[in-house]
Amino acid sequence: MWIFDLSDGGARLLRFREGHAAPPTCIRYHGASGRNIVSAGEDASLRIFSTVAETLNCSLGKASYNRKASKKQKKKSEDPFRMPPIGYFTTEVTRDKEWDSIAALHQGLVQVTTWSYDKRRMGDLHLVPEAFQNKQHNKDFSVMATCLCLSHCGNFVTIGYSSGHVERFNIQSGIHRASYGSPSAHKDYIRGLASDNLNQLIVTGAADGLLKFWNFKQPQATVIKTPIETLDLHEPITLLRTHRESAIVCAALDDFTVVLVDLDTRVVVRRFEGHRGTIVDACFSPDSRWLITTAQDCIVKVWDIPSSYLIDHFRVSHMCTSLTMSPTGDFLATAHVDYRGINLWANKSLFTNVQLRGLKPDSEAPLLDLPTAKCDEQQDGTGFPLNSAKRMELDELEDAFEEINLQYNSPPQLSSELITMSTVAISRWQNLLNLDIIKKRNRPRQALKKPKSAPFFLPTVAGIDFEFDLQTAIGDKGTEDRPADDGSRIIDLKQVDHLTPFGRLLNAAIVTEEYDKAIDYLMKLGPSMIEHEVRNLTPFNSGSGSLPVMGMFLRMIIHMFGQRKEFELAQSYLSLFLKLHGRTVVENKQLSELLPDVEEAQKTGWSVLEDKLLYGLGVVSNLRNYSS
Repeated sequence: MWIFDLSDGGARLLRFREGHAAPPTCIRYHGASGRNIVSAGEDASLRIFSTVAETLNCSLGKASYNRKASKKQKKKSEDPFRMPPIGYFTTEVTRDKEWDSIAALHQGLVQVTTWSYDKRRMGDLHLVPEAFQNKQHNKDFSVMATCLCLSHCGNFVTIGYSSGHVERFNIQSGIHRASYGSPSAHKDYIRGLASDNLNQLIVTGAADGLLKFWNFKQPQATVIKTPIETLDLHEPITLLRTHRESAIVCAALDDFTVVLVDLDTRVVVRRFEGHRGTIVDACFSPDSRWLITTAQDCIVKVWDIPSSYLIDHFRVSHMCTSLTMSPTGDFLATAHVDYRGINLWANKSLFTNVQLRGLKPDSEAPLLDLPTAKCDEQQDGTGFPLNSAKRMELDELEDAFEEINLQYNSPPQLSSELITMSTVAISRWQNLLNLDIIKKRNRPRQALKKPKSAPFFLPTVAGIDFEFDLQTAIGDKGTEDRPADDGSRIIDLKQVDHLTPFGRLLNAAIVTEEYDKAIDYLMKLGPSMIEHEVRNLTPFNSGSGSLPVMGMFLRMIIHMFGQRKEFELAQSYLSLFLKLHGRTVVENKQLSELLPDVEEAQKTGWSVLEDKLLYGLGVVSNLRNYSS
């Protein structure tokens, strides 16, 4: 964009936009803020794209065998010193300010170049092992670098080669530090490298299907001859990706499957199947809960690692060549074949309610358009996008799915074979046995004093004259002597019944044997009211209950144990009942005969719960101690 504001009417450059001249080959987020993406393109350039403002975009230049000579060739269309495109690179932020923090390998070359993120330029180092340098004769120069890995400290870069060699260099000085394997680490192509956070371990994967674990370094030794352990995956390895904080390595295999290996136990912990093409790239979410993979079948899949389920997938029109997820988890960046831009996909789970449900890995993935700006959309004569009808249909479907998800309620009991705990707040039943202590602690230090002149209020009649409304008081008093609606003056027995509301529900259950109403009523009460209702079940000690009502309470507890629902509530209610009326139950034969039934129901429910707990503890203990 040019602006014509010079004194002579001339123009000056005001603003410009630039990007890759060819599609990107590899993209990676750099830094913990999630604002910058480093991208390598088929035009042999390395660029930094900002997700906040386009004015922060910059170029690190194009890869060159001789940077000084390339600067003199600016005016020429072709640079004879230009290197092949970057196939893969890796970055670290630990030593950004001190020295080069980006290492890149080029297609078909044995050389590995270094780049400085802080200085925004290509570094001076070209890392080549001494065995593959041109100084020595009778060497096979067809060897090329196939993968690399930067250590977490930012000091070392480990490079794998097509000959099976694995070499480690100091990225600051370019000095060779160590070799792995004798004479080589693998007998086939090195397809992936990974290291841990503490520089204790190096993992190598090759086309021979072997995953080898090596010591990162050995004292006073430049050759680590033997690996610590070797894991045979029975299929050639395509690539390796790691999540260092969780010590997990993702290995993609040639049979289109993905396996996760734990670095601590060195065993396969997860296996994902579902792709129909060679896996091109993979990345972890920042919390290591999701694994995102893409393959040559043009499908991007999101796997939930803890549950081993496929939770999302979508298909694009152009194959995804590289993907990376933001360190903050808000965006997924993808690069595609024949597309010179980088696409950003928003994580909907951060700003809306998303129900993550397991999908079938072999199910058909929906086709999604690549993200575009509104000004880039093709429009018809009416001014609306051509595919507006399709988008409206998709929006309607999404709204319908959201309504389905919002209306879904979990059943109160998944299975009658399981013990179901209560959904009542723990504060309503946990302290039932300690209410006396709580009331004693909350008792005021000084007794409440009656005020000398307490105000009182009487209702008045609306009108000009000031008069009190005494009809309400007279009406309330007259209801006691008013005859029933049928004209009878016989007093109903319910009017002289002193049972509490909970006691009346239990009394009604003597005939109906339905305890659900009594249970629901008790679950709605607070701790003090529960204690009051249970205390008044007895006919003794100023209680308003009866022995049959107390018997129905015990039968209600047996019913709750038999239904295997509200297990901890039944235990708490029974403990409070026995604490308040234990002596009455023991002295009364009618009530004591119900105790064996209560004990049997409680024992049956606890045995089921104990078996499930011991089974789960056994499985966890076995997995924790399993090392082979």
